[in-house]
Amino acid sequence: IAQNVDAFWTGVVIINTADAAASVNVEVYNTDGELLNELTQLDFAAGEKKTFLVTKDLLPFGAGAAWVKVSGNQPLAGYELFGTFENADLFAGFEAVTRLGGRMVLPHTENAVNAGSYTGVAIINPQDTSVELVLELISQSGQVKQRVRKTVLAKQKIVDLISSLFSEAFQLGDIVLVTSDKPIAGFELFGFSTRTMGAIIAPVYD
Repeated sequence: IAQNVDAFWTGVVIINTADAAASVNVEVYNTDGELLNELTQLDFAAGEKKTFLVTKDLLPFGAGAAWVKVSGNQPLAGYELFGTFENADLFAGFEAVTRLGGRMVLPHTENAVNAGSYTGVAIINPQDTSVELVLELISQSGQVKQRVRKTVLAKQKIVDLISSLFSEAFQLGDIVLVTSDKPIAGFELFGFSTRTMGAIIAPVYD
């Protein structure tokens, strides 16, 4: 969920894919990993889709919400959209994370494509204890160009630009590998000025 609600809106969509009614629970955390709110026993009819829009005027999860954990007694699907407001009017999205992993890849570095572009990284530690991360900037040929380490506290979400994480110059084909001592989740949001925006879940591969 975007923290800058003046610049971005966030849409969270939850779908009950079952042929029977579902009871859904949503745990809401802030960036520091504190449990802010719990929406319990939300009723979903069979096949029902519900959308939760987060803006500076609409806060269905409460102020300061950074990420949510969704569970239910029936199979669920979901996705998330990020967007900007008038003038730029861009948006991007991805499916809800359904699998955690100790290794994941950030496969796109927009910084290498266009000068003035950005690549933002978000990593969530859903565990009850802190995790230790190693982030490696890897060239197209497989060379480790730079390695940085970070600690992410329990339930914490960290957000940063890869241009802040790494001092090495970015080149076409660069990727970022993330290794953790416990399963985590992550995604990247990238774009060029106010012209384009894209997003992708970081695939896990262990």
